[in-house]
Amino acid sequence: MTEVKIIFASTRAAETALRGAGLSIGSRQGRSPRGILFGDYLIAKWRNLTMHERNALHGELLMHSDLDLVKAKIRADRVPPDALAFLQLAAESAERLKEGGDE
Repeated sequence: MTEVKIIFASTRAAETALRGAGLSIGSRQGRSPRGILFGDYLIAKWRNLTMHERNALHGELLMHSDLDLVKAKIRADRVPPDALAFLQLAAESAERLKEGGDE
């Protein structure tokens, strides 16, 4: 399994990029991970997912409060390459905006 890690500057940036790439995101539950699936799905809170359901996910969205960053861990073999490319571009664009522009 190939895993791609994409860092976002905020939860909003991550949610917008993931949805824009055609991915669904699980419900919030404090600082617990949120499940990610390609397609239109309603994903339960982390605590309500069985181990089998967690293993079937296409990725996880993780919050890092100490760094104020959000990390998406995506299983590249389960998500179309175009969706991954979109996510990486969105994360880079959001970071440039946060830093103050395209210099």
